[in-house]
Amino acid sequence: MNNIVRFYYQYTPLRRGLTGYEYIGQFIDENYPNCQWFEVINTNFIHYGIIQSTDTDELARAIQAIEGRFSAKRLTLEEFIGAVYLVHNSEPIEQFLANYDINIDSNRLLDYAKQYKKKLFKEVLRKKFNDIEDSVADLIKFIVLFILHRDSLTEEQLNQINLLTNALKQIYPVDMCIEGLQETTHMFATILNKYYTTRTLLEQAQTIDEIRQIMLNFDENMIS
Repeated sequence: MNNIVRFYYQYTPLRRGLTGYEYIGQFIDENYPNCQWFEVINTNFIHYGIIQSTDTDELARAIQAIEGRFSAKRLTLEEFIGAVYLVHNSEPIEQFLANYDINIDSNRLLDYAKQYKKKLFKEVLRKKFNDIEDSVADLIKFIVLFILHRDSLTEEQLNQINLLTNALKQIYPVDMCIEGLQETTHMFATILNKYYTTRTLLEQAQTIDEIRQIMLNFDENMIS
């Protein structure tokens, strides 16, 4: 007998018409009969659930479908427990999740909640860096080229690099480069300092209510 394979997800239901919504459970039942979806908890907008099956081929296809159709995001078991713990407010969380065959180490509940909060923080951080991601990638290529590949370059490649760098020097004089470096350093420092300060507060939190209250905020007057 095949073992059950399960994964943990969060998603937002699809809007249908003016008042209707489509949910993953309905979608799985209609299209992937060998898979099961268990709706665990929701915050009205964000739903948390489990998808499982003994048919791993169909499970893989179902996962591809829900990640595309519903923009569902997979969570680790620890992140999932933390997410549910942050939302859940009634019966003991251990008893609640035992209904879904999830056994919890009660001593680590706050750690699980912190793991999920860190995941949320990183989502915000990634969005902040989206606009400069390509530029950072190009900068890394320059660094690798000049530091790691320098000794292995052919004479032709060196000549080509010299031509390119001379052209850049004409476009960007020293003072302009220093100014750009200052602006970039300030932007990184502002974003990352806020992120790591908030993470420290999160690590120091002693109760689930404290964890719920900690948010990653940026001063939009300082950062575009």
